Amino acid sequence: MAINPFSWVVEVFIICTGLSIIFGAFGSRAKISVLGETGALLGVAAIAVIVFMVLIDQVSERYVHVRIIGDVKAKQVKTVELAGDQPYAGGMLRGQDSWDFYIFGGQIKNSTLSLRIEPLGDAGEVYFECIDVKKVSPYLASGKTLTWNYNKKDDRLMDVATKTIVAKVGCFEDGAFANRGQKKQIDTISLISSAFAADNSNPPSPTAELIRELNSDSQYVRQSARESLGSQRTTVINPLLQTLLAGDASYRSKLGALVALNKIGRNNRQDLLPAKAILSEENLAKILDIANDPEKTMRVYASEFLYLLADPRTIGIALQKMPAAASDGRYNYILIIQSSLREADEAQRSLVFEKLPSLKDDGSDKTNKLIDSVMLEPDS
Repeated sequence: MAINPFSWVVEVFIICTGLSIIFGAFGSRAKISVLGETGALLGVAAIAVIVFMVLIDQVSERYVHVRIIGDVKAKQVKTVELAGDQPYAGGMLRGQDSWDFYIFGGQIKNSTLSLRIEPLGDAGEVYFECIDVKKVSPYLASGKTLTWNYNKKDDRLMDVATKTIVAKVGCFEDGAFANRGQKKQIDTISLISSAFAADNSNPPSPTAELIRELNSDSQYVRQSARESLGSQRTTVINPLLQTLLAGDASYRSKLGALVALNKIGRNNRQDLLPAKAILSEENLAKILDIANDPEKTMRVYASEFLYLLADPRTIGIALQKMPAAASDGRYNYILIIQSSLREADEAQRSLVFEKLPSLKDDGSDKTNKLIDSVMLEPDS
């Protein structure tokens, strides 16, 4: 559940009241004016008011207010959560159709922010993982309100004032996957099938615990687990792939595994090399199916993983699956093929240039333009 954006005011006042009880023994007096009427407070009351006013004055306007509007109404979503260096205080006030978050201070160490929207029902989650911190950092400690509109149809965030795109689901931009990584592991709450490789069939206990936390009911625990696993590089590749391909794994676990794998690959693609040795062609085919999944977040993260993996074995499989794939899935397959061409042999490249032109989609200029760009790859 998101934090009420104004609960911190109540908490501050409670703290001030506690301090006033301690200091009140020394005696004190304060004069205050409210709506033109002046009065005097004595003892504990005087100290509580004075300390409270000083603290509130110190945080006044030392924040940026981020308001999320659009398809985030109470009848549409369970929760909306914004995080950067830590989860930010926010929530939906009763009677309102927006979610409001407050970022205090003048610095964000992470290079990106993340916004997670959990729709009502079993519709998965919408995860904007790579919101460029520059969308927010110029306004830190200004008291300014940034209004971002979420459009469910396009799965994108738009800045209402500038009419520019704030983010798309995952780390996708300008027709390709962005090469971004977190500078700092998020400071959140931490509660710290069969094998594909015989020498690592049972992951170490700390890794196993993090894998379990990918399915936690708490978004903050899940996010912390994703970040922790994504920072461990090659040592967690095998258990993450086991989780992704397990038939009984939950949506949260599979998405969490993909998020962690992509964090590893974004920081250094070479760290994904063990995955090529672990994954069979059958496994690759299963992940390609996820890249054509009706649920966009899962589809985008599976596509990014295969894009980062750049395994040329996906080329033939993707070409076989393209005719039956949905429009978005076809586009993702072409991106994966384009990335995999870097490692392809002559036979695989010839297959692409033979089959791909005939797979153009009459109803999608975007897909057809991407096919044309692949056909112009060097050595074609």
